[in-house]
Amino acid sequence: MSMAVAQKYYELCTILFPIAMYMFDDTKRKEIEGFIWTNSERQILQFINV
Repeated sequence: MSMAVAQKYYELCTILFPIAMYMFDDTKRKEIEGFIWTNSERQILQFINV
């Protein structure tokens, strides 16, 4: 059972992480007040990215 859960998690991450990166980059590009997205946060997600 846990192998199936791990496989599904991996599949979802390969879809969701690139979308999240795009959304964060887009929000930063729009210069929305109060939004913090530095290279440090981006590197953390890139490290996790599968």
